[in-house]
Amino acid sequence: MRPRFSRRVAYDPQQKEKEQLKIRLLTELQSLHKEALDFAVDTEKYTAYSLRLVFYLPIPESWPTKKKNLYEWNAVPAAVKPDSDNLEKWILDGANKILYPDDCKIVSLSSEKYYSWNPRTVLMLSPIANPLQERTSAILSAFSYGDMLSLFHDVDQLKSLMPEHECDYEDRNDRYARLNLAAERLYLMAYRYGKALNQISKIKPLEAE
Repeated sequence: MRPRFSRRVAYDPQQKEKEQLKIRLLTELQSLHKEALDFAVDTEKYTAYSLRLVFYLPIPESWPTKKKNLYEWNAVPAAVKPDSDNLEKWILDGANKILYPDDCKIVSLSSEKYYSWNPRTVLMLSPIANPLQERTSAILSAFSYGDMLSLFHDVDQLKSLMPEHECDYEDRNDRYARLNLAAERLYLMAYRYGKALNQISKIKPLEAE
């Protein structure tokens, strides 16, 4: 159920249930060993998360025995109300600022629904680490992707302008013209990319192995 708005005040009819969920999550966290507890409450160390949810809905007593048996195997998904997005939102709000600093940090979210004699919700939260080294991030942040493509293009053009070194049969006038163009291209490259390259040059170099 989505929050309802009255004038300028948002009213969430499930606020009480969400607060109860927060209390239950905090209680469950207290029973975890220290390493798991540190992971769950360390909102500064991790900046992005992947969350997988499995909702186990109660098997209706009114169902025929064969249908109960089939769904008890957890092999057939529960394609029924409530909608998955409503269930996800309920969990995201309830776990907010407990399992993660803000639900905007959940960058990957998936959920499934099944039936079970033991109705419950299983949360599988995993931190998503930045795969780039700090040095790599610092270097790439100095250039946009488009700037990098432009740099490669300019380098290719510069290479095409360069005459062969000490070629006896080359026309001297053509050689001078190509060198003039190459010098101008090099100047433009220094003007366009000099600031970014200067920033990169100040990054601490890798230690020699």
